[in-house]
Amino acid sequence: MRKGGEQSPPLSYADDYYGAWDVDRIVVVASGPSLTREDVKRIRGERVIVVNTTVKMIPWADVLYACDLKWWEHNENLWRDFQGLKVTWAKPAAAKFNILYAYGKKEKGLGRDSLHTGGGSGHMAVNLAYLLATERLKQIVLLGFDMQYKDGQPHWHGRHRRTSNPSENALKKWADRMVEMYKDLDSLGIDLINCTRESALTIPRKPLEDVL
Repeated sequence: MRKGGEQSPPLSYADDYYGAWDVDRIVVVASGPSLTREDVKRIRGERVIVVNTTVKMIPWADVLYACDLKWWEHNENLWRDFQGLKVTWAKPAAAKFNILYAYGKKEKGLGRDSLHTGGGSGHMAVNLAYLLATERLKQIVLLGFDMQYKDGQPHWHGRHRRTSNPSENALKKWADRMVEMYKDLDSLGIDLINCTRESALTIPRKPLEDVL
C-alpha cells in the first residue's frame, strides 16, 4: 500500500512484486540457534525468504528481509552482493541503500495488503511471503523460529554486536503473535508449518524431512 507524500526521497516499492510468485510453498528462515546447514541443504530449490544475518548461511535465497536501519548499515558486507530482492519496512534504509520499501502497520496478525509488523522481522517476513504469492499458495514453512535462547544465545550466529538482540520477554511476545498469524493464514487455507528443530512456538510442528 502506497501513501501520498512519499516522493522525497524517491523509493522503490516492494508491492510492485506482490502476487508475483505462483507457487504452492514458500520457506521463511529466521536466525534461531537451532538452525543447521543440514536444514539449509534440504530447502535448496524452494522459494526462500531469509531474515537478517541468516543471509550469510543462505546467500542464494530469493528475498532478504530485515526491518532495522542499523542492521542494513552495519552488515553491508553480508548483503551488498546479494542477488535476490532486498526488502525492508524501514523507510530510511530503503532510501539510503535503494532497498525495496514495504509499507507496514504496527499491528498483529496477517496484513492482507501490507505488512503487519507483529514486533519482529520474522513476523514481517511471513506476512511478506503471503503478499508475494498468488492464491495458489498452500504452505509457509518456518525454519529458525526458535523464539527462545539456547546456551545463552538468541541466534545461530551468536549475538549481534552492533544492533540490538531480543530479550526473552520479546521472544515470548513474538511467539504469541505468531499464533494469530497462524489462525489468519489457516482461515485462508494456508498452512503455517513450523519445521524449526527446537522451538517455543505453539503452532503445529513437523520435522522438515516430513514436509520437503
